[in-house]
Amino acid sequence: MHRRAVGVAVRAGTFGALALVAAAIGVVPPAGAAPGHPPTAGGPALGADLAAPGRGAALDRQYVADHARDSYGSDGMFAGGTTIGLAGVAPAVRPRPAVPMHTLTVKGTNLAGRPDTGDGVLLLNVDNTKLLDPVASQQTFYHGVAKFSVPAGHYFGIGGFGSVKLQGHPGPATRYVVLPQFTVTGNTTVTMHETAADSKVTMVTPRPATVLTTDVWLRRTGTSGPPLLLELYPVGHPMWISPAQVKPTVGTLQVSVNQHLESRPGRKVPYEYTLSYTDAPGTIPVQRYVVSAKDLATVHERFYQPVTASGAWAFNGSFTGTNANNNADWFGFIEPAGPRVKLPGKLTEYAGGAGSARMEWAGQYGPFPGVPAVLGDTRLLHPGEHLTDNWSAYPLQPGVNALLTSLPNMFWMMGANIPSAVRAGNTLQLEVDPFDDNEPGHQIGAVAASGPEQATGSYRIEQNGTTIASGDAVAAAQFGEFYTKVTLSPKPSTIRFSLNYTRASRTFPLSTATSTVWIFRSAPVTGATVPPGWSCVRYTYRPHGCMAQPMMTLRYAVAHMRLDGAAPAGRQVLHLTVGHLQAATASNVTTASVSVSFDGGKTWHAAQVTGHDGSYAAAFTAPAGAKVTLRTSAADAAGGSVSEIIANAYQIAG
Repeated sequence: MHRRAVGVAVRAGTFGALALVAAAIGVVPPAGAAPGHPPTAGGPALGADLAAPGRGAALDRQYVADHARDSYGSDGMFAGGTTIGLAGVAPAVRPRPAVPMHTLTVKGTNLAGRPDTGDGVLLLNVDNTKLLDPVASQQTFYHGVAKFSVPAGHYFGIGGFGSVKLQGHPGPATRYVVLPQFTVTGNTTVTMHETAADSKVTMVTPRPATVLTTDVWLRRTGTSGPPLLLELYPVGHPMWISPAQVKPTVGTLQVSVNQHLESRPGRKVPYEYTLSYTDAPGTIPVQRYVVSAKDLATVHERFYQPVTASGAWAFNGSFTGTNANNNADWFGFIEPAGPRVKLPGKLTEYAGGAGSARMEWAGQYGPFPGVPAVLGDTRLLHPGEHLTDNWSAYPLQPGVNALLTSLPNMFWMMGANIPSAVRAGNTLQLEVDPFDDNEPGHQIGAVAASGPEQATGSYRIEQNGTTIASGDAVAAAQFGEFYTKVTLSPKPSTIRFSLNYTRASRTFPLSTATSTVWIFRSAPVTGATVPPGWSCVRYTYRPHGCMAQPMMTLRYAVAHMRLDGAAPAGRQVLHLTVGHLQAATASNVTTASVSVSFDGGKTWHAAQVTGHDGSYAAAFTAPAGAKVTLRTSAADAAGGSVSEIIANAYQIAG
């Protein structure tokens, strides 16, 4: 699983700064226009910089300053001119069409009915979505007027009005007036009244809840050219949109709305709703949705942590057929958001809304300020389903990549998963989460060479008893995960991979160190393909030309463990699941053993292990107040094995 940003939205108050339309139609407009005139090109690309924490607030502040003087993109964050668009997409230079041009005047009034100054208008030719100059298609009202020079044809327009006051000035747009279709045959005037945006996005939930965030996606297609795609996301503010009852005759119009809502303060187990509704193509209905419990999946989130703290939770997702996981755009994606949570603790997540038979969701939370977020992989949920998700349940140990869904085409957005041990030709790649819990798809924390959660570590890779690679396991980490690749000899061989990590801190007083050794057989293959959803190359969906290696895996579950990571003193039952990488061809698991220590590994006691075929239970007695150190080993019929020591794996209650 890859520690990569998801659900990044450029948050700005005008279409001139937003520029998502240009990204959608394959061109990138520069920002920086005086009111009513095209901006000038040039300047550095923002790209991922806008996705960095805190950039949303900075954009809001910049917008407030720009809005106050009716000038955008000329200084501050946008000094020198700025290009905003998809990473790697170069601005396109388009010649002016050799056709007669007409003046289109868009008049705008604010909520008070007065001529508007400072809010934005965006225009699209729906006969050919590539026809308009990407810069000139975005203008700003000045004394109630925005002017465009356009050829004859059918058009779509949207105005974003900032009715929220920030520092005494209009803030990011929260009211959107949509003109689904109008015709230009000569000089033409149309009007946008902010008061027309009178339909507030509202979701009525089965249990009382207050709104955290609202997010609206709008997609407008034309006769030719790619669709216009807009995400309207005034973070933390309510949203209004103008209903449209008449379907366009040229192209289609569709809206998808999302909302996060949280329970009122004071509940022992708080809850959150993450909801999405995609309207039928053609019109924009009144934006009031009554949520039915039968359309929701229920996830009981349980957060394990020995140290009391206030953390943050976020849930994001999408519905099959309306989102980036199945289309070449982001339409319908639900941005990650959620309430503050008390840790250790519980939270109930209700997800759904549209009544789809299949939903894709992912969760993430931050256990402490400054500590990397804990990530959960995308999983499928179904209406009416109830499940429990255990976060950071001890013991923590090196974890392997897992896929909870293998839906096609999702990887361009999230980053493709490779098996944790995969061979292509004579190249072996290894990717392991250093400290993971026992839920497939989770990634618990990340390793860092410095800071309050400093970790140390080492690794060694041997082929037929000869060391072929070794080094610092923390320095080898990428996106918080251990990653390396080595060249093997072309002959079949035995690989021994050892990985050691130590992390002791106030925030992580348990599972402080791990030492794991994997042994497996490896040989070159030709014409191999990994199972659906997996890739041979990181961050790129390329399933051909590699094979997952038969590396073994361990997962633990301590009976009667409390949320603070402690189990009652006395008889202990440790459930042990032994297997192989998901994408690998597995051999039968033949043996498993568990020993425990209560003095940090100085003396060991064999646990009584029962079970077979990869499912085992280890029983032993632990004294009150002890920390249990675990030593586990398992083997398979092909000669593979895994052995592991977890220091201070979990606590015994005093």
